[in-house]
Amino acid sequence: MKKRLHIVSAEFGRKIPNLSTIYLPPQINNDYEITTSYYTDENTHDRKFSLHPILKSKIPKMLEWMDVDADYYVWIDATFKITSNDFANEMIKCLGDSEICLFRHPYNDCIRTELSKLEEDIKLKESWSLKYVGESIKEQVDSYLKDKNFVDDILFASGFFVYKKSLVQNRDYNLMTDWFFHTCYWSILCQISLPYLIKKHKIKFSTFEDRVYNNRYALYDWERKENIDNNINMKINNKNE
Repeated sequence: MKKRLHIVSAEFGRKIPNLSTIYLPPQINNDYEITTSYYTDENTHDRKFSLHPILKSKIPKMLEWMDVDADYYVWIDATFKITSNDFANEMIKCLGDSEICLFRHPYNDCIRTELSKLEEDIKLKESWSLKYVGESIKEQVDSYLKDKNFVDDILFASGFFVYKKSLVQNRDYNLMTDWFFHTCYWSILCQISLPYLIKKHKIKFSTFEDRVYNNRYALYDWERKENIDNNINMKINNKNE
């Protein structure tokens, strides 16, 4: 029986005509069974009164394994378009003997610098202020830095990663369930909690050689990202009025 690699993505907060699946180029081999899930407001419970669209997307991002059984899982933001014709093999090769493989953050090297840059952006960009108003990000970072067992020396780009089934073998408590909890409890900026939790759970991780916005596996669509952010911010504005 072939091992299964499951790819999941989501886009909430706006109408998406004729877009219900992940685009995957024809694969040059069939070593693995590849399945996909693409979640939108049209095929998912609305929950508009309880979940911000960004927080809603964290459910498939962090908890897809609760509903879909696979050997490997890939989360990829809706702003990426898979371009590789050997995607499954490349993802599994990058994993190696680690449990999760991630891209390093392209601009910041630790959660301290991420917080500092975020505070600057919130002052200068209305869109950032709208997105993160009311979030406990500074308190979150302060809490992590008080942990004497935590060394703040890495930051990941959490929009594209691959992990093994073994990462969530304990279905009651694992990196992903803890990550979802911290995202709900502290802030929707989920890349802040990821380095802390990877070290807390003593996860064996690896990193892609490529940069996240210039990689050989998937193309990043900057215009699409801007459109998504604008739609989400419009919804936040309308809700606050």
